[in-house]
Amino acid sequence: MKKQEFKVKATLQKKNNFWYVVCDYKDGDGKRKQPWLKTGIPVKNGSEREKNKLISLVEEKRKELERSLFTSCDTLFVDYAQQWINDNAYRYAEVTVARYRSIIKVNIAKYFQPLKLTLSEVDRKDLEGFYQSLFREGKTPKTISTIRGVVRNILEAAEDDELILNSPYNKAKCIVPNRVKNNLEDSFDYLRREEISTVLEIVKPYYLYPMVYIAINYGLRPGELLGLRWQSIDLENGRMDINFSAIQVEHTMIYKKTLKNKYSQRSFVLSKDAIRILKAVKAEQEENRKYYGNCYYKQEHDFVFLQENGKPFQEKFVMRELQRKLVKNGFRKIRLYDLRHTCCSLMINARNREGGPAFSPKEIMEYMGHSSIKTTMNVYAHVEEKIQREIPDKIAALISGDGQVVNTNKKAS
Repeated sequence: MKKQEFKVKATLQKKNNFWYVVCDYKDGDGKRKQPWLKTGIPVKNGSEREKNKLISLVEEKRKELERSLFTSCDTLFVDYAQQWINDNAYRYAEVTVARYRSIIKVNIAKYFQPLKLTLSEVDRKDLEGFYQSLFREGKTPKTISTIRGVVRNILEAAEDDELILNSPYNKAKCIVPNRVKNNLEDSFDYLRREEISTVLEIVKPYYLYPMVYIAINYGLRPGELLGLRWQSIDLENGRMDINFSAIQVEHTMIYKKTLKNKYSQRSFVLSKDAIRILKAVKAEQEENRKYYGNCYYKQEHDFVFLQENGKPFQEKFVMRELQRKLVKNGFRKIRLYDLRHTCCSLMINARNREGGPAFSPKEIMEYMGHSSIKTTMNVYAHVEEKIQREIPDKIAALISGDGQVVNTNKKAS
């Protein structure tokens, strides 16, 4: 990264009863420059004592000019972004580094590479254009927020490296298009109680059934579900520990012992049905191992959910297969994460004999592995909002006398 440096000297001078900082330097062609920089401070008596009080201001103005004269020359924004993650990889967890590399390669480079903008050329309008392109591609506000965070880190590092004077990040606005705002309420989905049996019936003949069942029952994140290992399950005593995860970044799976947060590491009591299902999975794996023999995939981790040949699943593959099976049977598309939302919604809607909540927010938070009660209550708000929207349809159905409760808010498959 080429950077031309200018050594600037500065002194304090009086002019028209105001103090000025007079700088002295030679430009790139060797010509002497002496700009007078305004301070806006009037001269009182011009004493040395008065001048000494302004020494820090002189140094500040000198550094500001010196930094503004630095040029990033041939340092392209994309090149610096890639160099930034290489230099700072040690500061982040492995999965975070992989995600940042993916964002730089798939999103940032895709947009900025054809523009060939240097660091000093990237401005507010360029960033705003980038954000809008992400919305056009169908990226969610949450995903765009993550991408913006990477952009902010890159530009702040460039500012610290004195390759740019000021980062344009804070000036750039990320305006959510109206069409995206209108679809935000549908971004949170979960299965209603009557839909759970339908989904389980659809996937029952396939390998997806145990995964869907366990995910709904225990509210596991996709990474926790695919990272579930036999060594963390005690079928005899009916216990299951969540202490490992399998995260997909692009086409690569990253396996790690550290979970999303310290509250994610939790332990469950297995129900009789869960024990029965997991025993069947284990027995089927043993049969597959014998059938494939030496061709059976040798893996480092003893994962619970594997392909027939012993190879670990990738999250996107499982979600794609789940959606394909559901749509084929006339059901809407759902994500693996929506199974976790389903578990949370079941706990929120559960009632005790007196008609009150069966679980407190704290109990739900601990069961789901949320790091904050605010996260739990945010899910609660989503569920309550959807329930409130369904009430008028249910009342209308009762008034009509047909005895049927019709949910017109149900998404089309």
